[in-house]
Amino acid sequence: AVVSTQSTGDFQQAPSVIMSQIEVKRGSPMHSAKQQKIAAMVGQICNSTSDPQRIAGTLKERLDDQFPRHWHVTVGKDFVNCVEQMDSDEIMMFHGHLCIQAWRCGPPAPKR
Repeated sequence: AVVSTQSTGDFQQAPSVIMSQIEVKRGSPMHSAKQQKIAAMVGQICNSTSDPQRIAGTLKERLDDQFPRHWHVTVGKDFVNCVEQMDSDEIMMFHGHLCIQAWRCGPPAPKR
């Protein structure tokens, strides 16, 4: 899927995009190319399991491997997210009624 972006303030804002049953919530400051990569990962994971804990664990492992630093992932139906300041590495998406949130925390990974 191709996503067109529009500049809003200090970051690129992509419209909500549906990618093989994954809808990325608009407003994430993450670049659209990275959003698409992560949405593709989520699509693959959700096609192999519907268990929220397995989805969260598998996604965290893949994000830690592909985009080094510490990632946090929440998956579920019954929670809300209130963020005062969004990091550039935060994304929220939906697979059916499951909400999947991922954000990167901590200092940048040491150079190897």
